Amino acid sequence: MKVLLISKHIANSKRKAGFHHLADAFYRLGHDVTFVTSPLSLLDFVKRDYRFRTLEIGTLRKILYCENSYSSYVYFTLFHPFNSSFWLVNLALKFIVNQYRLIRSSSFISLIRVAEVVVVESTAAILLVKEIKRLNPLCKVIYKASDDIVFHDLHPSILKAETELGNYISFASVPTGSMYKRFTSFLNKGSLYFDKHAINKDLYTKEYSSPYIGNNNAIFIGTWLFDKDCIEILAKHSPDWRFYLIGPLEQCISLPNVIFIGELKFEETIAYIKYANIGLHTIPYMGKGVESLKDSLKSMQYSYFQIPTLAPDFLATDRLNIKYYTPNDESSITSSFEMLISMNKKDLPKIEMKDWVEVAKEFLDR
Repeated sequence: MKVLLISKHIANSKRKAGFHHLADAFYRLGHDVTFVTSPLSLLDFVKRDYRFRTLEIGTLRKILYCENSYSSYVYFTLFHPFNSSFWLVNLALKFIVNQYRLIRSSSFISLIRVAEVVVVESTAAILLVKEIKRLNPLCKVIYKASDDIVFHDLHPSILKAETELGNYISFASVPTGSMYKRFTSFLNKGSLYFDKHAINKDLYTKEYSSPYIGNNNAIFIGTWLFDKDCIEILAKHSPDWRFYLIGPLEQCISLPNVIFIGELKFEETIAYIKYANIGLHTIPYMGKGVESLKDSLKSMQYSYFQIPTLAPDFLATDRLNIKYYTPNDESSITSSFEMLISMNKKDLPKIEMKDWVEVAKEFLDR
């Protein structure tokens, strides 16, 4: 079966997201898989988007085949819809929105025409769904919402297009309860599924060596969002603890026990989580939609490995390994951290997570 996945990520990126694992799962099941990057435009190039670090300009809009993995394709355009804080500018940008909806690349069109299943991520690529169904009315289109787009700064036309997807998709899959609740306002429950984040169990059950020396190690993993004040308070309160931060993060804390590691390959981060004494799901409040991060992959990983975890109170769940703090409240932050120190991870329940292969099979069977 020919499967097309459309994601904002680059196929060979270090930053492995759910769509990478889902693509790999379809491939391991024996399907012909192509990983499409979209949106990506000249505007991103001008802004020095990190994705261009791993892209060769000559490969744009070309199908790249890999002998032992899925193929890839970058749908590069001159522009893509973006949001402005000025409503008049957004009104004028409707021209760009309408142009973006039209797929003009013959190579991309050829991929769409032969696809039997198309999985679309929660990005501006939502705008392409209607055209995909016009080009290939028989294909099965699945909307796999990795993130809540309400949380992101997207053009209003994209938000509106999401609410109209029911006319074109077979079903939508969302990873959090808050997203499921929101989606019921515009999708029938028969075409809406609550699929929590999955894992590649082959990777998670492998033997890894601990990257730490000694105990008292706390870990944060992310790409841009972390509560600087919280981590600074903790580092000063507990100088005998080491706080490791993994990801392309600004090194904005100058304390000897705060270690910025930088960006690692996804597989390299697993040992840091597995052997950590405390997990940090410490993110600042960024407005409506941030609550969906309570069930983010990072948070689920901590629970899977039974890691005592610190999180802000607006991300409260019923998972027993997590203690919550009130943002900007030093007493709340330090007392919650002390409670985590007293926890024994062996006493914590291990949550069950599906393998991505199970998710891929369910997508095909629905």
